[in-house]
Amino acid sequence: MALAVKGVEVPADYTCKKYFADVIKNDWVCGVIETAADNGIITRSNRYANPGKDISRSEALKMIMTA
Repeated sequence: MALAVKGVEVPADYTCKKYFADVIKNDWVCGVIETAADNGIITRSNRYANPGKDISRSEALKMIMTA
C-alpha cells in the first residue's frame, strides 16, 4: 500500500539483495520489502524484517505517511 501511495513499483526482474536475514531470497516479499527500504518507507537498520508478523495500525499509518 505504501509503495502504491509513493508511486513506486517493484521491477518484475527484481533480484534480492538480502538486506534482512529472515527474508527468503526468491520469495515475492523480498522485492517488496527491499523496495520499501530503498525508498525510505521502512528502515534497513534492523537485521530482521519479520515479514510474517502482523503490524499495528500506528506502524501501518507511519509507513503510509512516510510514503
